[in-house]
Amino acid sequence: MPEDGGNSAHHFLPASRRAAATKIAAAATAESAPTAATSSTKTSTAKAAAGPATAPAVDPRHDAHGARMSDGCQTGRMRVHIGGDHAAFDLKVHLVQHLLEQGHDVVDHGPEWLDADDDYPVAVLRAATGVRAEYYHRYACFLTEWGFDVLTYDYRGIGLSRPWQLRRCGFRWRDWGERDCDAALRWAKSRCVDAPIFVVGHSFGGVLPGLAESGSSITRMLTVGAQYAYWRDYQLGRRLQLFFKWHLVMPAVTALWGYFPGESFGWLEDLPAGVANEWSFQRSRFELTFPLGERDK
Repeated sequence: MPEDGGNSAHHFLPASRRAAATKIAAAATAESAPTAATSSTKTSTAKAAAGPATAPAVDPRHDAHGARMSDGCQTGRMRVHIGGDHAAFDLKVHLVQHLLEQGHDVVDHGPEWLDADDDYPVAVLRAATGVRAEYYHRYACFLTEWGFDVLTYDYRGIGLSRPWQLRRCGFRWRDWGERDCDAALRWAKSRCVDAPIFVVGHSFGGVLPGLAESGSSITRMLTVGAQYAYWRDYQLGRRLQLFFKWHLVMPAVTALWGYFPGESFGWLEDLPAGVANEWSFQRSRFELTFPLGERDK
């Protein structure tokens, strides 16, 4: 991995079916009612073989029998606005056909023919603190089935990126963001130049992109339980238990061992002392852990 990525082991999973589609969104608006229903789904579609572009099999302005649809709404009939990119072209055609057969009025905002060269996204998965990248590999394989290229990697000090001697290695959360996260984004962009970059961040993995200089290259990001371990943010009913575990036990053990042996406790992976202490002594705002001269004004 470039840009100082040598200390961080990674796995790149190319899409197992290059013909897989990755996204489709459809919005249905019931004009006879004051509310709107929206839905989104993902499915796979076959990309067209090289050759002339093909027109959609259904004219969305007509019903399944070729008759022009009326703008008037009857009970249960909706005007459905549907759209999708070229990756979802076949699914869009199928949905238009199905909705017309159900008697709905369809307005198709998608492409009228298939462009087989439409770009497919790259997904970069960011693990939680003390979690190996392999934990997310089933999810990564799932994404490849839907057409994504996927990059997973272990932060320095974790899993395959763990040095032989973890004690006194000095790695911090900031290194994971400013060096590992940044290197992963740069590598993904260099590997798939024109593809949009999607990020899925779990726990502190949802915070890391904010530390990466190349974070602006991210097209879309999904976070799952993103947080940076400030103890007052813990669920009220478990706050004392978690405070004792992460903010009393962990720093004390880290001071004795020179790193946090989380695997021995059965809690998580072993952590470098710098990461464990940043977790244990986190303040209300993440940037308050930075030296005063390095904080944004």
